[in-house]
Amino acid sequence: MEQFLETIEKSRVIYLSTHKAQKAIVRPVSPVRYNQSILIRTSELSSKVAHIRKDPNVSGVCEDFHFEGTAYILGKINAPENRELKQQYLQKFPDAFSSNDMMLTQDDIFIEIKIKNISSL
Repeated sequence: MEQFLETIEKSRVIYLSTHKAQKAIVRPVSPVRYNQSILIRTSELSSKVAHIRKDPNVSGVCEDFHFEGTAYILGKINAPENRELKQQYLQKFPDAFSSNDMMLTQDDIFIEIKIKNISSL
């Protein structure tokens, strides 16, 4: 687990798979290690959030690792209770949430992925 989480710390992008009608849909996300979990941010209006609400079981690939986990929606990035999460995200991605952030929307939320299984590719 620790080797996987160290890889997450170094990675700028991982590939996250959600499920819709028994089909996997994969897209890149920017991960931050959050304790023993992965933290990502995305628009609340994205299809990945709609998929997670219906089925929170996700999987993904990070370098030489495949992982499975459960996704939990933590709320808006600017919510007072998410101040610490935002600071952690900024430590890894200093331009996040700035005018240089081309992906930023008013609807951005944090999602925590609690890891259940890890395997080497």
